[in-house]
Amino acid sequence: MSKEIPTVADLLADKSDKLFVIKESATLAEVAAVLARHRIGILLVVGDPEGFRGVISERDVVKAVAARGAEAAALKVGEVATHTVRACDASRSLASVLESMEAGHFRHMPVVDGGKIRGVVSITDILKYLTKNQAALVAA
Repeated sequence: MSKEIPTVADLLADKSDKLFVIKESATLAEVAAVLARHRIGILLVVGDPEGFRGVISERDVVKAVAARGAEAAALKVGEVATHTVRACDASRSLASVLESMEAGHFRHMPVVDGGKIRGVVSITDILKYLTKNQAALVAA
């Protein structure tokens, strides 16, 4: 890592490039199963035909269950997902991403470059990255 301000690109270089997606026609029961199986907090939502439609988080699932009870499990992802999503590009500083997350009260942000999703960063990813690299950052 250079002594420059750390960016999303720096973090992505240390992170798996696997993207977790789910179709908007899937049910919330399926969402919960995928989130639990992979121990993650968010999925990228894609449509038919393939194409980014938004995100669905564990928080979205909890809100749906609170509002609809057990019947929420049968709801379609497209009914519950967040369709207006704030994203960032890889050149953005980690500090500015954290500020956006805090201001918007969300914990995950897709990274989009050249119209393609390159990954998703979470507050946890950023904190782990900064902790791991704190010696280099302090020396900067």
